[in-house]
Amino acid sequence: MSIFITIVAVLLAFLYTIALSVEGFATLYNYIDIPSMIILLLLVIPVLISAGMFRDFCVSFKRAFSAQIICTRAELQRSMEAVKLARKSNYAAGIFGFLISFVFVCKGYDLSDAHVFWLNMAVAVIPVIYAVALDLIFLAVYGRLKKRYMDFMQMGYGMPEKEPETTAIVSGAHDIAGAVKVVQDEGNEEKQV
Repeated sequence: MSIFITIVAVLLAFLYTIALSVEGFATLYNYIDIPSMIILLLLVIPVLISAGMFRDFCVSFKRAFSAQIICTRAELQRSMEAVKLARKSNYAAGIFGFLISFVFVCKGYDLSDAHVFWLNMAVAVIPVIYAVALDLIFLAVYGRLKKRYMDFMQMGYGMPEKEPETTAIVSGAHDIAGAVKVVQDEGNEEKQV
């Protein structure tokens, strides 16, 4: 549920900035750039696959936001590392997409038409915008995984909520061997009953 809150917040912030522009929502189509999305996917997914973390990345969403999934500490760590790798490769892919677009814009630059240059530069920045928006989502996933990991380290999964009473507090007993004997004697009494 909370991943949807993050996605909705990113979309609302995006729509709010579009609404503040001079032309309003009429410019919405300017922000949709399929080649930029493809560049991000073609660069992020192979990095995850080559690192052997694509499966962990896909499962990390379930591990982060599903209350029914119980996982081990190693699985949580692998998911956190996969999301970290996705974040880093996402930024690299966004900058790579921007630089490729920037080269094409500069190559076709005509001194007589500066207006076209700035329009093309606006399109060249779109991969970075997509990368930052995706990073906000990945950051939410990483934060939830980190929270689950810290909860795991504090309490542990699969442990009973209240530990069974296996020790007894003996007031005034400074001798550890005597305290252990008292605990053993209490355990024997329970067995005899």
